[in-house]
Amino acid sequence: MQFQGADYALCGAAALFVGLGLYRGFSGVFAFLVASVSTAFASVRIWPHVAALTDVAWLRIGLAVFAGVVVFGVVRIIVKKVVNGLLDQPVDAIAGLAIGLLCSGMLLLLAAHMPAVRECSSLARWAAAYVQ
Repeated sequence: MQFQGADYALCGAAALFVGLGLYRGFSGVFAFLVASVSTAFASVRIWPHVAALTDVAWLRIGLAVFAGVVVFGVVRIIVKKVVNGLLDQPVDAIAGLAIGLLCSGMLLLLAAHMPAVRECSSLARWAAAYVQ
């Protein structure tokens, strides 16, 4: 199996996921996921209220983004502190590494299901042979 350009990009993204998982730990990765989901819900819920304030489109978008950033920051800090209090440091780092490996595997499965990626990646073709 010869590596192509897309394979190096997939390996680089997988290494980034693993490195971030190890660096952030489980608490950081979990806090990011919870904060992202809560930001999406908050943005949808706040849009009608922001739209009632002004008719200027860029101002509405700016206010909604600002509210989303505030919600993201607050939720991320709270969840990270709570999970950090529950887990010891080595367990947190090892669980973060496991989450990074899981995300890397999910990336490979996603690449295996995308015909455009399978066309230019031997890793995606290899994974597609096992998935389908």
